[in-house]
Amino acid sequence: MERTKFSEYNNCFVCGTGNPLGMKVTAQKGEGTSIVTWLARREFEGYSGVLHGGIVSALLDEAMAYATLSIASNCATAEMNVRFLRPVRVGESVRVEGVVTGQHRRLYHTSAELIQDGEIRAIATGKFIAAAHKKDG
Repeated sequence: MERTKFSEYNNCFVCGTGNPLGMKVTAQKGEGTSIVTWLARREFEGYSGVLHGGIVSALLDEAMAYATLSIASNCATAEMNVRFLRPVRVGESVRVEGVVTGQHRRLYHTSAELIQDGEIRAIATGKFIAAAHKKDG
């Protein structure tokens, strides 16, 4: 299988525009930061009117990944901890803010907050590992 850069892969369930079943999340990257915006659609609910916790986690993961990708090459989630504070309602927009909080070699420490109606609904911390560069020869 040919490897592509994260930013070039179009079939990602969360951000890929080429995935017909995906979420099609949009993100903006800053220097060690990101902002993910998305309309919480009903087809992703867990209970009536409430966004599924796995989707909440995916949004937090995406924001932390984009924050890491703003200062690193390809990376992957190594660890993630999520705290659900309040239900996230479907049919309304969410904003997820991710930030790199530290780095040790190829390991990036991150955090994210999911905000809806000006209120923090879920928070996460994570660790991302940057891909090792292959040596020629």
